[in-house]
Amino acid sequence: MTHFNRTLAVIVPLMLVFSEPAFSQASCVQSTAFTGTNSQNGRIFRDAIPASCPSKAYPGIFNPGTPYFFETFTYTNVTASTQCVQIDFDPNPDGNLATDCDTNAHASAYLNSYDPANQSVNFLGDVGSSITDSFSVDIPAGQDMVLVVTNTSAEEICNFQVKVNNIACTAPTVPSFSKAFSPASTTPGGTSTLSLTIDNTTSALNANALSVTDPFPAGLVVAPTPNASTTCTGGTLTAAAGANSVTYSGGSVAAGASCAVQVDVVAAAAGTYNNTTNNLTSFLGDSGTANAILSVLGALVTNPIPTLQEYGVMLLAGLIVLAALIHRKRNG
Repeated sequence: MTHFNRTLAVIVPLMLVFSEPAFSQASCVQSTAFTGTNSQNGRIFRDAIPASCPSKAYPGIFNPGTPYFFETFTYTNVTASTQCVQIDFDPNPDGNLATDCDTNAHASAYLNSYDPANQSVNFLGDVGSSITDSFSVDIPAGQDMVLVVTNTSAEEICNFQVKVNNIACTAPTVPSFSKAFSPASTTPGGTSTLSLTIDNTTSALNANALSVTDPFPAGLVVAPTPNASTTCTGGTLTAAAGANSVTYSGGSVAAGASCAVQVDVVAAAAGTYNNTTNNLTSFLGDSGTANAILSVLGALVTNPIPTLQEYGVMLLAGLIVLAALIHRKRNG
């Protein structure tokens, strides 16, 4: 029995070391090569420590004055919870030293975006070495993982492969975006309500970090009483009286729902005001722009209604003409 217990004491830790996490999403394999179109100065220092969930401290930059090629690949956590994503990195996918990167490639992961000029920002973790190995990082719900692969010794076009586990291979559905004026036609100085509608009804994820700015065409401004409001959750709506733009940022709209941003606007002069927003963005992606037209019509021209005195003059003139015709006929 003692021998059996000792055997278990050895086997169980080994099982824990070599067991892989259970992945709830399909794996994605990317076999590709450097294109030579993206270059940065310096690269991450290889400390031989693969990252493990949740993250790893940034190991520092190496050779900041030396150029290296890099490529980026974006994956989105489309689930409603944080995922521990494992990245299997292979700089020798073909076993051909003439075409593979060998030790001249390295992989790292970033949250939502990557800035090659500031490689510590948004850093989550890296593979640690330029060998076939794995590392893992946590990606929060509804957010992106940007996988970055760089050369390590010189700018070179060579092959590599990455396999990501527990994160979606395809981009999520972004909210649709529309805009309208109500009423669509008004008069100079008349008020119309501008509505920006964010429709997230086809998505299974919340659209967080909404951000959009609507710059108005010349002559169109926020009304003296803006009546600015939003049905989106949270965020900041900036719509000052007399301003020539409206901005909404930091809010969200739930999965399967829609929300709107509204503000009253006016134009002092008649004309056609063609209004296009900037791009609406969120953690689900770029929803593009929205457009609407406000027609401001000039004051209506109406024929004046004659007064009672004017009717009398007209009647008298008619009688005079009629009398003259009768007199002429009689004396004809």
